[in-house]
Amino acid sequence: MILRHCSLALLAAACLTLKLNAQVVEVANCVFREGDDPQWAQPKYDDSGWDNSPPRGVVQSRFLWRRCRIDATPLRGLAPLFLQIRSPFAWKVSVDGIAAGSFGNLQTGSVTLDLTKLVPIPTELAAQSPYLVAIRMTRASPNFDIIGLDRDLALGTEDALQLRGFRRIQQDVALRWVPSVMSPRIFAAAMLLLVLSRADPSRREVFWLGIVAGGFVFKRMVDLIAVLELALPGNVALSLLFLGNTGSATVPWLFYTLRKKPVPRLFAAASIVVIGFGLLRGLPAFGLDSYFLFSLTVQPVLATLVLSSEIFQWASAALAYWPIEKLNRRDLTLFITGLVWMLGSWAVLTLQLPGISSAASLILGRQIQTAAAIPAILVFIFVLVSQFRRVHHERDDLTADMQAARVVQRRLVPERIPPVAGFQFAAAYLPAKEVGGDFYRIFAVDSGAILVVVGDVSGKGLMAAMTVSVLVGAMEAMRSRRPGEFLAELNNVAKAHLESGFVTCCAALIPPTGEVTIANAGHPAPYCDGREAEVQAGLPLGIAQGIEYAESVTRGERFTFVSDGVVEAENTQRELFGFDRAREIRGKSAQEIAEAAKAWGQNDDITVVTIRRNS
Repeated sequence: MILRHCSLALLAAACLTLKLNAQVVEVANCVFREGDDPQWAQPKYDDSGWDNSPPRGVVQSRFLWRRCRIDATPLRGLAPLFLQIRSPFAWKVSVDGIAAGSFGNLQTGSVTLDLTKLVPIPTELAAQSPYLVAIRMTRASPNFDIIGLDRDLALGTEDALQLRGFRRIQQDVALRWVPSVMSPRIFAAAMLLLVLSRADPSRREVFWLGIVAGGFVFKRMVDLIAVLELALPGNVALSLLFLGNTGSATVPWLFYTLRKKPVPRLFAAASIVVIGFGLLRGLPAFGLDSYFLFSLTVQPVLATLVLSSEIFQWASAALAYWPIEKLNRRDLTLFITGLVWMLGSWAVLTLQLPGISSAASLILGRQIQTAAAIPAILVFIFVLVSQFRRVHHERDDLTADMQAARVVQRRLVPERIPPVAGFQFAAAYLPAKEVGGDFYRIFAVDSGAILVVVGDVSGKGLMAAMTVSVLVGAMEAMRSRRPGEFLAELNNVAKAHLESGFVTCCAALIPPTGEVTIANAGHPAPYCDGREAEVQAGLPLGIAQGIEYAESVTRGERFTFVSDGVVEAENTQRELFGFDRAREIRGKSAQEIAEAAKAWGQNDDITVVTIRRNS
């Protein structure tokens, strides 16, 4: 029973369709001419010299006329009759010399995107046949090919024409169902990529893929808006198309960033051409009239240059990966995928060149591009998101390792110094990264004196911190507490373990009273009672074996040791903190000195140790 009802419903719909089809006359007997003359609307005007097809190539005028003779005999007895017009240009239509309707701005040519309009046939002409329909069209900008003007013009009843328009939209949407379904998903993925790129600015390829994928979606949106004929201003589609072309213009940055290569200047120049042309088309300051007149001579060359630039840009999909012999599996996958994407884009761009483009070729080109672009974008998104997640997990693991290393370093270089009778200590340690290459130790000597050791491993980060752990471990086992001998022995350890670089270090033996003995290995000299101690600089540790370090003797009650991270702090004007500023604040606490250098502009590990003898 259900099948029977469905069959009857389908039969009724088919009969209604056939009936409505019988109430429509397709208009094909038309002639065209560029220029403008009000006499061309008159039915008795002789148009025998006009062209039988729309003009192609360079336009001569912003106005285009179309005259059609319509035999309404098959529609005799039907009333009222309407003329269905679908045109991308502003127009004014006359039927047998009588004004019947208009669409868009007849001066500028701007239109809304609901292009299909119904115009009633004047009642005084209802009984006449054939009709002479004259359409005066105003173009907002010149086109190489006037696509679709030899179709989408019909005469009939209102219901039949509305059904005709609905069928056309239905068929066009059916042809675009894949991009219509996938575009929202690709847009969401593009937004996700842009968010991920903000979370990790170093992954520039993720950012560029988001831009390119978003550009693809904007172009599909323009296509869908045109198909659905939404009542939006034409500049909305122009803006979306500009965004789409801007996304396409960035493809060299996507492919070259993936390969960690700089973008060649030729590709950058091509992008400037494409984006600049899009801006020129949309700038109100040029005015539609001036742009149109300007384009009569420049448009053919400029448009060909723009299309050629877009074709050239897509060559980056192959050139960025050249040579391909040593590509790993990931890069080979992206190369093959990019190659397919490039060929699909080349197809649609080539079919837009002057003398080639037509309604059928553009539809075919978009289908080829969509068939190539959507799988390619999805593959790129999958590969990059997977890689992003893997790198993110690796960074999480590395962060955990760095935190563990920092805990270990705090034990090796403690923030608080154990008390020693007769002395007051203070220290500030501010690594430039999670872990650093500065170190300091204070050893109690049997005589009641202390040995202060402050040093700096060249470089920053984990490698420097690992060197610190080796040196600090070696210090604990050293027998001599004489500064010169201590540095000589530490130098041999550094030379044995350092693959490259060096270590600066200063050692000072400070008794509860009396003279202080200092040996230095290329480290900034300490301050004694506010003055810089006179010590021999010495050669940094780790450069050569068997170095002897001279000892200097000085006196003082307050001592301040700093690493070169204090004097080498640099502000935004690239001005160093310097020895003079360090000298001015030498009497402040260790924390105040360190914070002052950090505020100036830290670019290296900062260490400050202050010691005061109680006597």
